[in-house]
Amino acid sequence: TAEQQETVSVQLAALIAQSKAKDIYIPFRQDGHPDHDAVAGLVTRAVHHAGVSVRLHQYLIWRLWWRTPQLFSHAKGHLYVFRHRYAVRKKAAMARHVSQHSGLNKGFVRLLCQKYEFYVIESQAQDSR
Repeated sequence: TAEQQETVSVQLAALIAQSKAKDIYIPFRQDGHPDHDAVAGLVTRAVHHAGVSVRLHQYLIWRLWWRTPQLFSHAKGHLYVFRHRYAVRKKAAMARHVSQHSGLNKGFVRLLCQKYEFYVIESQAQDSR
């Protein structure tokens, strides 16, 4: 419910403010998967509630697979591609958590384990409260 989302957002805001984080990683806001979109929305609202300045690194999951021309037409921020330093660890983590991808297309799973990561990075500067 909206009330539960607000409660979670306020709790996350307290954690964000307490941690003094400068960088936060979330799924791409318009990833297209309801869970990913919900998490991104909650954290974005939490940053607003916290009244802090952070960089949101939005990582691509489903949108990367779809490769639609309008992929970033509505994205705020800039697309960055990083060489993935932890590709081996990520592949091992994927092997340990098979339930998270067992029904997915094998090509999509390979895409998640590639040597590069794609992020939309956006600054979230908020007035202190």
